[in-house]
This record gives sequence, C-alpha cells and structure tokens, in this order.
Amino acid sequence: MTGPVWTGVLTIGLITLPVALHKAVESHDIAFNQIERGTSDRVRIRWVNERTGTEVDFRDLVKAFDAGGGEYLAIEPEELEEAIPEKSRKIKVTEFVNFSDVSPLYFRASYYLDPRGKGHAKIYQLLAYAMERSNRAGIATFSMRDRMYLAAVHAERGLLTLHTLYFPDEVRDPRRGLDHMPAEERKFTDDEFRMAERLIDLLTVAWDPWNYTDARHEQIRRTVEDKLANREINSLRQSLASLGGTVRGPGRGESRSRPIANDATTKGSGGRGRTGKPGRRKGTVHEDISGLTRKELYRRAQELQIPHRSTMNRQQLHDALLRATR
Repeated sequence: MTGPVWTGVLTIGLITLPVALHKAVESHDIAFNQIERGTSDRVRIRWVNERTGTEVDFRDLVKAFDAGGGEYLAIEPEELEEAIPEKSRKIKVTEFVNFSDVSPLYFRASYYLDPRGKGHAKIYQLLAYAMERSNRAGIATFSMRDRMYLAAVHAERGLLTLHTLYFPDEVRDPRRGLDHMPAEERKFTDDEFRMAERLIDLLTVAWDPWNYTDARHEQIRRTVEDKLANREINSLRQSLASLGGTVRGPGRGESRSRPIANDATTKGSGGRGRTGKPGRRKGTVHEDISGLTRKELYRRAQELQIPHRSTMNRQQLHDALLRATR
C-alpha cells in the first residue's frame, strides 16, 4: 500500500488517537499517453496565454474567479488558505448516527484509518468493535489539501474507515431539473407490487464483489497484450528479413514461406518489369533515405502501404522501404 495521504489525530470526547489516512481503493485503469500518429513522439499540454499566444510558466499561474464581462478576480494561495477555518491535523467526531441512515448519494471517497504506533492498538480495536457492533458512524469535519471535508468514521471487519461525504447543498434535488420524474403518489395495484417484489426476490443473491469485472478494462488489456505480442513477432520477422532469412507468412495452420528479395531479383532486367517492358515500380525511391527521420520514413511506408509499419522502429522502416523499392 502506498504512503498515507494525511496524518493527524482522531478525537472522540476525551479520546485522542493518532492516525494515518490511506486510500481504500485504487484505480487499475490502463494509462495511455498522447503521441503523434506514425511516430513515437509524445505530445504534451502547454499553458498558453489566450490573448498573446505565448507560453506561460506554471509558477506564474494563479486561480481566478470569473467576475463576468471578461474580467477575472485573482485569488492568491495565501487568501485561499485563510478561507479554511480551523486548519489543523484533527478529525473531531462531534456526534454519532446510524450508519444505515447515511444515503449512498452522500459518499465521496473511502479511506482506511491506520493507528500510528503499536501502543494505540487497544483503543483502536475497542473503538472499531463498539462502532461495528452498534452500526454507528461518527460524523466529523477535517481539513485536507486545503479543503474542508465532512466525514463519517465507521468500522468494518475490525478496521476503522473514513468516508468523505458531500455536503447537503452539493447533492442535487431529483425533483428539480429532471423532467420525467414520476409524481410522488403511487399508481399501482397490490398485485403489481407483489409481482415486482417477486421479481426482486428471484434475482436476489448474497453480495460478492468478486462476481463482477470491468469488461472494458479487460478488453483494453487484452488488446494491448495482443499488440505487444504482435510487435515482438513483427520485430523478429523484420530482423530475419534484414539478414536475408525466410519469413513465414500468416495463415490457418499452413507454414507458407517466401525468400527475401535481394538485388538479384531485379538485376539483369535492365530496369524492366516481369513483362520485359521498361517500367518503374510504383513508389520506387531513388534518393538516399538514410538521413530521414522515423516520421518521414513512416510516411513513405504509408504511401507504399507497407504492412505493420506502425510497429516498426526507424531502422526497420528504413530496411522495409529499401526492400519495397528495389
């Protein structure tokens, strides 16, 4: 587990428990970078002055409030810090509520509370046991990363957890702004209600989060793995080709092979094609391409429709172009 995102103390009445806050969840999303198509060149975002078009150093950026009419009111970091009341390293529980009464709509993020030091294990376990047995949650406020948070401290499987909550004015009223919400009065019969209950009963199972997977994530992961494997095979094929070896083509079980073309394939024909007529192969390059960049080589390969060009490095593109234009 990574390091804590916050350290301080949890206070409940006269009890003070030093704790560290750790993220309870982590993202397994596959990270992508932006590159220019046909190259391995990263593309980065730059901060640009909208009026002058010049790049702005990150150190010169400041938050601003839109005052309207194209005017902005700059707010300095020091002024933002002053706006945080009671900035301290304290999670102060002021009251307890039934945890089941807190609507999931209010939950923002979840964290584990870790006691800072083995000497606090007993009081930590006592609080966790009492809260879990009673299904109560301690409501608290605390500051983290220059923001004030409302939080619910709860216990699960012997561990103290903290869930940051949205403030009530941040939770939208579904009756305002949603056009097709049904009226509050019920318009169904008892038989209809029993059928709905029966359907729910038939589909009810014990909750097990491991029964569910992120199908999109799995598909992207397989796509990346397949492309990596294909690139390795293509690299091997290009390496063999550059050494004058034999390339085995794709197929369903068959192992077709063809010799790599060399200078003897076209020499002796006086620049004639297979029909013996003078001609020039489409896309033939007569100038020296050794000084071209990978991007330029890729564009030539694109014009000649060389397969697997996007998986090749610069040298492989160079060699493939030479073979294609002999």
